[in-house]
Amino acid sequence: MSETIKKTRKTRKQGNTYITTLPKEVIQALSLIHI
Repeated sequence: MSETIKKTRKTRKQGNTYITTLPKEVIQALSLIHI
């Protein structure tokens, strides 16, 4: 889980590419945190 969060932080710096290239793992991690 921690590795996925680190990847998201790196991709957030890129900006628009973060939205277009969103891995399924990140979506699952965000959904787990949201719940």
